Amino acid sequence: TEVSTSVQRRTRDSFLDIRFDVGGISENEIDRLLNSLKKNDAYYKTEDGRILSLETETMKEMNRFLSLIKDESQLHDGTLSMPMIKSMTLEKEINDLNPEVGSQDFLNELYHFIKHPNEFPAELPKTLQADLRPYQVTGFRWLKFLSNYGLGGILADEMGLGKTLQLITFLLSEVEEGKNDAKPALVIAPASLIYNWKYEFQKFAPLLQISVISGVKKEREEQLSQLPENGIAITSYQSFRQDIESYQKCDFYAMILDESQYVNNYNTKTFRAIAKMNARVNIALSGTPIENSVTEFWAIFQLILPGLFPKLQEFKKMSLEDISKTAKPFMLRRLKADVLGDLPEKSEADIYSSLNRDQKIMYLAYLQQLQEKVSDYDSEDFQRNRMEILAGLTRLRQICCDPRLVDAAYEGGSGKLEQLVEILKNAQENNQHVLVFSQFTSMLKLIEVELAKENLSHLYLSGKTPPAERITLVNQFNEGHTDVFLISLKAGGTGLNLTGADTVILFDLWWNPAVEEQAAGRAHRIGQKKNVQVYRFIAEGTIEEKINQLQQDKKMLFDQLIVSEGEEALSRQRLTNDDIKQILGIQS
Repeated sequence: TEVSTSVQRRTRDSFLDIRFDVGGISENEIDRLLNSLKKNDAYYKTEDGRILSLETETMKEMNRFLSLIKDESQLHDGTLSMPMIKSMTLEKEINDLNPEVGSQDFLNELYHFIKHPNEFPAELPKTLQADLRPYQVTGFRWLKFLSNYGLGGILADEMGLGKTLQLITFLLSEVEEGKNDAKPALVIAPASLIYNWKYEFQKFAPLLQISVISGVKKEREEQLSQLPENGIAITSYQSFRQDIESYQKCDFYAMILDESQYVNNYNTKTFRAIAKMNARVNIALSGTPIENSVTEFWAIFQLILPGLFPKLQEFKKMSLEDISKTAKPFMLRRLKADVLGDLPEKSEADIYSSLNRDQKIMYLAYLQQLQEKVSDYDSEDFQRNRMEILAGLTRLRQICCDPRLVDAAYEGGSGKLEQLVEILKNAQENNQHVLVFSQFTSMLKLIEVELAKENLSHLYLSGKTPPAERITLVNQFNEGHTDVFLISLKAGGTGLNLTGADTVILFDLWWNPAVEEQAAGRAHRIGQKKNVQVYRFIAEGTIEEKINQLQQDKKMLFDQLIVSEGEEALSRQRLTNDDIKQILGIQS
């Protein structure tokens, strides 16, 4: 019996239709034939009484193919519908079916553009108010390619390379070409960045209507009821989670997850809320798509391209090489070193300070207390007392910064603070402009007092600084109104464009090197004309040295999964029991 197959693309969504034609059998009978194949029957009896062997090579080939896609496909009238994403992983198998050449043109195109996204034909939007660098044009074409085939991806360029601009160019192009079907796009970002997005859209794509969804619940509901058809809605992850039911009633063409590491935990309400959305194109932006573990990587892809990776239990069995290979077409990551020959160099140095005498006495007393408590803990004790242990580690780190963070009555000084003041005085003499990051706002307040004593002018930004005021402070600093900008690490680690700085000081270390990278990336980005020096302050002989070592381990995981593709790597969760023992100098 003659069997032929043809492949068609359904334009209304991201599905492929594979049609099976079997000689002498009607359309409505093919489903029954294929079901017999799936059950491994030896024969099939046709409606008109003929007996067909299901053990020919052709039939076996069809059965092998059906078994590969059984979970994700639907069969109706001889046509098998399967998600486009599944076809990526079955390129060879689909070709083995020998579909009619004419109907396979677009499949050949799809596989070609996966390998060469820069060749995807796309015109830059006419009303864009920016000149793109060549690598940004490549990013734009890649986004257009994904959109054309109803796919999603992570734009994971290193910080400072203009991910926002590439994304704005793409959304503007979709509106100009009518590809958005008169539906708005949704940008979800950290709360501190929603106005940044608004200003960037107004600057680069002034013709797009922008609606920022913020304020109290009633205001947000009103804003959501008046979304511009061809515009952009911008909201925060927190507001989005609270308003999920309202968002589900809206019809968005595209959903953009900015700083997507905010939603890389699949156990959170925000993750579950985003997973309910049904936009045709989902794009994540992140300079750090994996901060701690590969499961975070899996989680982001579950939101933007569900079906690319198997269920979590199966995913965990995959090698890093296979994960990288599967994700590669759907993640675009360029490093400054690769694409920006004209970007100044960034140099990094660890600055070690010693604890003052009284500071050391206090530190050792707290350390010994915590070591004694933790040394005999088994894994259950660790879980039960985890918050208390982390609080103890935080106290030790605060003593390294300045013991007054733990005991307001302390008067013995801080080696780190004294060193910072010296460097800032030196920087002023050399006309340098410095960003100082700390994760403790109370530490920044202590630094402010010292700067006032030395008559060093400064600006201050924390998580409590209103978004509109953030923009004003950033502009003042970039225009040279002051030499020092004090910023809390979590508030200012993302989204700020601080090219007025040539020196970045990380006053205290964070568990996660990716967060520090983001902070340094505020200064070392497009528009920077000077060399950028990054100083990481480390209190010598303390747990900060151990944290530094832990950071190198986590950086190794990041580099191996995303940069070097496929070497075996250290798979870490956020902070393991062994990590804690290592930090406290306890032998496991």
